[in-house]
Amino acid sequence: MPPKIPVETLRKLQPKLRMFADGHTAVNVVRSERCASLAVDKPSLLARMPQVRGPDAVPVTRGQMRLKPKTPPVTGITPEILTNVFVYLRDPAKSSPVWLNKPHARSGSIVQVQTTLADVPKLAADPNVTFVEIAE
Repeated sequence: MPPKIPVETLRKLQPKLRMFADGHTAVNVVRSERCASLAVDKPSLLARMPQVRGPDAVPVTRGQMRLKPKTPPVTGITPEILTNVFVYLRDPAKSSPVWLNKPHARSGSIVQVQTTLADVPKLAADPNVTFVEIAE
């Protein structure tokens, strides 16, 4: 079961970003193969997981699969996956929030931040943040 995040914070997160945060690490590693917004932070994690979606990959039907894939339950948001997000601030005149010790760029009330999926709810919990979306 995914971690409990306050409703006020969830409302500030783009639905696609919530989907990534609710995903298991193995699922997000596969997503990162085709999604430019996600990156795997640990080379050891990449070494353990074989590439699933190569240039010659084709979709499979449920009938072609021998067994239903099993993934362990999600116990928390993975810290091994990096993401780029746009953070929209309520007041552009305020100084940069304290969580901006990560790679970032700012233009007025929009901040682009590179962070882990696990840190996204912390960004959204800031009272000056109105919305967080994936940088696509």
